[in-house]
Amino acid sequence: MPNTRNGSRSKKNDPRQQFTDAASAARDNVRDMGGAAAGIAKEQVDHVVETATSVRDSVAEKVRKNPMPSLMIAAGAGLLAGVLLRRR
Repeated sequence: MPNTRNGSRSKKNDPRQQFTDAASAARDNVRDMGGAAAGIAKEQVDHVVETATSVRDSVAEKVRKNPMPSLMIAAGAGLLAGVLLRRR
């Protein structure tokens, strides 16, 4: 067992120091992975918001161009939902 001048173990072979170093490395890895996951999640949320906005705008444009068929589709969907919900 290598000793330093004051008689204690060297830091390199000290199990407590090895554990502290390993825990510190694990903490840093988890922090890095958390940051990467947050970045990916933000990108996905931005993509979903962009897609939803695009779909909303597209539907609104189609309703403006064809109001009567849109009204009939909405009425049919409402009727179907009413029939299905009433059966319960």
